[in-house]
Amino acid sequence: MNPPATNIATRRIAIALGSVLFLTMLPVTMMVPVLRELVGDRFTATPFWVHSFMSINMIGAVLFAPFGGALADRFGRRKVILVAALLVNAALIGIMPWLNSLAGLLAIRFLEGGAHILAVSTIMAMASDWSTPERRGRMMGFISATLMMGTACGAPLGGRIGQHAPLMVFHIGAGIGLVAAIIAAFALRDAAARERVSRVRDALGLLINRRELLVPYAYAFIDRFCVGVIVSSFVLYLSEILEMPPGQRGGLLAMFLI
Repeated sequence: MNPPATNIATRRIAIALGSVLFLTMLPVTMMVPVLRELVGDRFTATPFWVHSFMSINMIGAVLFAPFGGALADRFGRRKVILVAALLVNAALIGIMPWLNSLAGLLAIRFLEGGAHILAVSTIMAMASDWSTPERRGRMMGFISATLMMGTACGAPLGGRIGQHAPLMVFHIGAGIGLVAAIIAAFALRDAAARERVSRVRDALGLLINRRELLVPYAYAFIDRFCVGVIVSSFVLYLSEILEMPPGQRGGLLAMFLI
């Protein structure tokens, strides 16, 4: 068991966690400004399948998130799981430019969603582990801010890269994921063990015992639904109707996300 965390150690861990999360989120929106080129033009796909490239990633995340969280709790060693998830996520992104079929791309995208959400949820769990009850709010606020900034910064970055070589967003995204894994491996360590939920049904039981949790869940669903429609459809509108280049699409998307 690790010794009690000092304020300095906690700050260092928080900065490392925030940095890893920031890098982990960059590839998420790096792909969005060049959706048309990555999916539509590349595979002669209709808008439905271009949208599906974004949706199937989220479906994978939704299905895997409860099991991934339970796995992290049961195994106990969050750092190992985080590094493994980041490496798998980077590898799956790196495979995408080499695929020759839309079905294969969507299958890998589905698996990548599961690996990505495992990394993100493990970072959140580590942040909670390293914060005392009276400081947990500010810790989670800081971590959430790095998540949103990574999402916002990925859009213009992907637009600039995709303007010259759309498939490079996959290569660079995989490289960013690898850097995140290296930082996590060398800069992070697990906090002292705490009582954790180890079964998925225990986590789902919270919704039965505390019905008030359904309110933020419903709000989050509506919020993410609206954002998803805007992120995908807005970018396709900019590319197909207004015929904007990827750099301009990424810039406008970044304004919305920021």
